[in-house]
Amino acid sequence: MAQTKNKIFDELFKALMRLSDIAVISFINALFDTTHPLDSKVTRQNTEFPKRGGGKLFSDMVITITSPDGRDARSYLIECQIDDDDTMAFRVFEYAFAFGKQDLQEKDGVLTLRFPQVRVIYLEPTSQTPDVQTLRLEFPDGSWDYQVKTVKVLDLSIRELMDRKLGLLLPFYVLKIRKRLRKAKSPAARKQLAEELKAIYGELAAAFKRGEAEGSITYRDREKLFEMTEQLHDRLYLGYTEFEEAHMLLDLTKIEKIDALYDELEAAREEKQEALRRAEAREREKQEMARRIRELEEQLSRKG
Repeated sequence: MAQTKNKIFDELFKALMRLSDIAVISFINALFDTTHPLDSKVTRQNTEFPKRGGGKLFSDMVITITSPDGRDARSYLIECQIDDDDTMAFRVFEYAFAFGKQDLQEKDGVLTLRFPQVRVIYLEPTSQTPDVQTLRLEFPDGSWDYQVKTVKVLDLSIRELMDRKLGLLLPFYVLKIRKRLRKAKSPAARKQLAEELKAIYGELAAAFKRGEAEGSITYRDREKLFEMTEQLHDRLYLGYTEFEEAHMLLDLTKIEKIDALYDELEAAREEKQEALRRAEAREREKQEMARRIRELEEQLSRKG
């Protein structure tokens, strides 16, 4: 994301990748369908690569995860985009090639260049955003397709992102209303979007808490996710009076209050379930008693 106007998203994504090693490993496992132990070593690699003839290439993030015993190390290159980019497969190939050639290995006269696994994350996907982007390499004796899978953040619900263990992307859910806000001309229309954003922030609070409970993030990660969400909110919506109440939900001093509300809600749900269980038990006892009475009546009738 080289454009100056999108620098905030670039910086935020890189900050997310600097959260705890547990959070990053959980995210990588989900993004690439891997099973790295949470006590693996995480190395955030240099993402500046020299170009032949001068200049540099800049990728968003390269993560290397090394197994606890140090015997296995795998690298992952992730690009984060706000807008569609038809050249993305070529750019990712270029970054991956530049990263791999830093560690060329020779054995028996054969040079080996290891590519990292790659993903492209689209923050504001459109109907044209593909699931896979392809760069076709044509050789004199045939061709080979270099394919790059994509993740389209806003095409997924908050629950779906959590179920897929991609909770580190949730601060970007602040973007959910951005395009519609540009078209909202009246205070009433903006107020409606502000109410939607408040509901989103409530869901995010519960999602961050869920991530901590499930062990995919730490408590400190949860605080940082709130901070990043607030940072992005300020960049996008500060100055709209209709969004002041939504901003209040992101005040870090209210995290524990938000937690208390969700704890209270969960306790109420459990109490309701327990009441239903008791009612069902009473109904079963009532039916059993009625059955027993019928049996006694039939026995008395036969004796009569």
